[in-house]
Amino acid sequence: MDIETRARAYSSELSTTDKEILAYILNHKAAIISMGVSELSKKVHVSNSSIVRLTKKLKFKGFSEMKFYLEQSLKVKTEEPTQSTLDLQTKDLEQTQRLLQQTDFSELVEKMYQAETIYCYGTGFSQKNSLSELSQAMMYMNKRVLSFPAKREFDMNMPLITQKDLVIILSLTGETDEIKENIHMLKLRSIPLVSITNLAKNYLAEQADFNLFYAATPFPGIANQQESFYSFISLKLVIDTLIRKYFERLE
Repeated sequence: MDIETRARAYSSELSTTDKEILAYILNHKAAIISMGVSELSKKVHVSNSSIVRLTKKLKFKGFSEMKFYLEQSLKVKTEEPTQSTLDLQTKDLEQTQRLLQQTDFSELVEKMYQAETIYCYGTGFSQKNSLSELSQAMMYMNKRVLSFPAKREFDMNMPLITQKDLVIILSLTGETDEIKENIHMLKLRSIPLVSITNLAKNYLAEQADFNLFYAATPFPGIANQQESFYSFISLKLVIDTLIRKYFERLE
């Protein structure tokens, strides 16, 4: 079995830390092949033994065997035709669906139900659109929601947010520098925080009390385009699932 197949097969045995390490490995396969355990442990901020334990949970004999399988999977991939954008869509949706099925929403949904106000902020245009859908659904269910259209509004309302509220932040990378100070202050004041990000180890997810992840693979490179283009259809699946889980709480 390749590493992705093993990750799915043994997902129930993996801890949150295991999944974060695994996400880094899957997103940096080529680099991992030339790394030692110590170098990887520094990259993901865990001990060497944590990485070795992960390889054992995936039923590899050790780190070296896992690297061998990674190298073989990359060789196979170079021989395969480039995936179509529809193939990528299916892959992202299926991976996101698996993540959602493995997530226990009960504590998060209860925190949303108990919150006096749910404050929302998205770092990009697509994230703001998704939050608009969430806000409309929550208001339909008589939950007070305030979605910030811009960073300035987020900053202005920071003093008004209390421990009785809940903050939801959507981001692709979870590494947007301009909101790190906001995140830091929310944590200092013990205000409940929810992160919704792409599946990878990131600052926002590490600081948040609740994490939801989606899979978003960049489209194949297009000539003269330096920045990658992402579809956020899998993010919409996360938002839709969260809305449905909250609705079930009201029944």
